[in-house]
Amino acid sequence: MPKKIIRNLQIGVMLSLILLITGSIASYISIHKQMESRQSLLKTKESISLIKDILNTLLNAETGNRGYQLTGKEEFLEPLDKSGK
Repeated sequence: MPKKIIRNLQIGVMLSLILLITGSIASYISIHKQMESRQSLLKTKESISLIKDILNTLLNAETGNRGYQLTGKEEFLEPLDKSGK
């Protein structure tokens, strides 16, 4: 085979390898960032869930307090007592 054809084949193989390596590195970086984003999302969902629980507890305590103030019945203090725990 002529040297020019061999040289062109070598260049083609080298370019292919460079593209393959570049694509592999880009994929690795992308997957790593995706994993970080997923962990951040899970932490955010957990925080939102805790905030919803706190809001619900505060709402129940407020409702119980209001019920006790209006009626004087101590049964309305139960949600307020639970919120303090």
